[in-house]
Amino acid sequence: MNPKYLTVEEFNLWGILVPASQILIILVGLGLNQGMLRFYADPTCAENRKPLVGSVFYISLLLSAGIVVLGMVATYVVFPDKNLSPMIMVLLLYVAMETIIHIPLDLLRAQERPKHYTIITVFKFVLTLSLTIYLLMVHRLGIWSLLWGQLAGSGIILIILIFLERELLFSRPSWQWLIKALKYGAPLILASISSMILNVGNRFLIETFMGKTAEGPVAIYTLAGQIAGILNMFLVQSFGLVYLVIALRVSSDPNSSKSFYRSTFRIFGLILLLGGLALSILSPEMVEVLHRYFHSDPIYQASSSLVPLITFGFVLFGMSHVVAIGLHLANRTGLVSNAIFWSMVFNMLLNVLLIPRMGLLGAAIASLLGYGLLFFITAIAAERVYPVGYPIAFFVKWALIIGSLTVIIFTMLHGALWLRIVIKLGMVIGLTLIILVIYRNEIRLLINRTKMQIPAEKAQTAF
Repeated sequence: MNPKYLTVEEFNLWGILVPASQILIILVGLGLNQGMLRFYADPTCAENRKPLVGSVFYISLLLSAGIVVLGMVATYVVFPDKNLSPMIMVLLLYVAMETIIHIPLDLLRAQERPKHYTIITVFKFVLTLSLTIYLLMVHRLGIWSLLWGQLAGSGIILIILIFLERELLFSRPSWQWLIKALKYGAPLILASISSMILNVGNRFLIETFMGKTAEGPVAIYTLAGQIAGILNMFLVQSFGLVYLVIALRVSSDPNSSKSFYRSTFRIFGLILLLGGLALSILSPEMVEVLHRYFHSDPIYQASSSLVPLITFGFVLFGMSHVVAIGLHLANRTGLVSNAIFWSMVFNMLLNVLLIPRMGLLGAAIASLLGYGLLFFITAIAAERVYPVGYPIAFFVKWALIIGSLTVIIFTMLHGALWLRIVIKLGMVIGLTLIILVIYRNEIRLLINRTKMQIPAEKAQTAF
């Protein structure tokens, strides 16, 4: 965030370009990767996995090529600006690569190869970050460092993934399985886009309402979102990647499966709340480290006060993944879309009402309340379709306890930077150990039951 390498204006623009590209990736993908994941993981479809994967992969290649060609033609009409047009073109190439990447990456999920998936995901993150920093600090390309870093990282990972899964990806396609994948995945497009807008759509409204009255409001909110997004990336998304596959295996026994889902709800809820606590109370120190040691612009210091609200919004988002499993098992993905859509509408309305009055704080509050509505709508809808009896009161109790601790520690603890970091980390570790002792039997049982759902030859790499 050092203005010598990346100005506030450039980071502000980046905060708009990223959500736009993410929405495009969802649209171009047509939900095919989710349809492939659903049927590949189903034991009854084991004999048809090759035509399923081949169909999804080839159509994704065609769709990606199409968006690049059409997008580049349209770019010069819609964005005649000589500075912006080349950026849009690079972004379209990135969208095409990411659309294709989702197929082999989700294939690793379906094959229950967590070791490979984790290594590739982490490698992609480190590679992209390293390339971006190199271009930013050595060549000083500004926002182009972010664009080229993302594009190069995706390109290298795409080559690796295609090589790893080449046997299945280049299988003979089948129209029958392509249609099945589309029927399952297409209803989830609305859910995915609504979810994306729920996550980052407020940046467009922030720019609309505050862009002319404040310096870099989107940049400030984007930094807060990236800090809070650590929870989303490493816990929420990682959980969502494996839980559907395991839940499908468990569902063959309705009686034991429901107790498994309830236990997952309790333990994963506690993990998310602890992660939310850690990120929230340490956010002022993270921002201070950026300013003190990396000479970031002083305006970014305002982002730390937004992190707790956004972070606990992601906690609720993660819990909506848990309770939504019944809708997926019943193939009622349309209800998933409805829940996310109406939560997104509610979130946007709150943003329109709160941003002009409360600024960035209003946007963060709207985010938290939007995810809260999503969690409760999804829980109610799923319980009607596939009753599980989730212990909602248990989660609310711990959310209030950890939320109160967050407010107290965030507002009252002061002192030297590194002393604060040590004390806060100690508090988080201490609370984690207490919870581990209290729920050690349930945690042990949940781990053992999860291992039982993974083929023996893969269990060693999964845990």
